[in-house]
Amino acid sequence: MKPANAKDIVAAMAEQLRKAGIPETEREAIRILTAHGFRYGDVLALADDALVAARQAAVTEAMAGGSDAAA
Repeated sequence: MKPANAKDIVAAMAEQLRKAGIPETEREAIRILTAHGFRYGDVLALADDALVAARQAAVTEAMAGGSDAAA
């Protein structure tokens, strides 16, 4: 079951994953998120959603021209 404020937690997790460098696997995402102080239960429930959100934000930014990587 997802926490009541799952949307906010996912957004914070996605931001942390982007800062740390978006990992390739959910296992790596879990390691990064637990190392940065997110509660283990939240991480297990929401890591996949956070990883997807981080990837989507990176793609959106690249498409908008907001990233040097796209140049």
